[in-house]
Amino acid sequence: MGEPNRMALDEENGLLWVAGYRKDIISVIDVRKPGEPQFIREFENDNFRRVQTISYHNEHLYVGSRDSN
Repeated sequence: MGEPNRMALDEENGLLWVAGYRKDIISVIDVRKPGEPQFIREFENDNFRRVQTISYHNEHLYVGSRDSN
C-alpha cells in the first residue's frame, strides 16, 4: 500500500479493516483464507485523513485521526 497503515481485525467475521495514514479511504479485506485475501470494498470520507488509531469491537469500527475529525 506504499505508506504507513493502521489495521483492525474483526476475528469473528474474518475481516481486516485497513486505513492509510494520508488517504481518506478505509479498505475491507476478507482474510478467512490468509493465503488468498480478498478485497471486499472501500469506504471514502474526508474524516479518515491522517488516521492514528483504528479498532473494531462489537460490530463497530472506531477511527481516530490526528486532526480530531
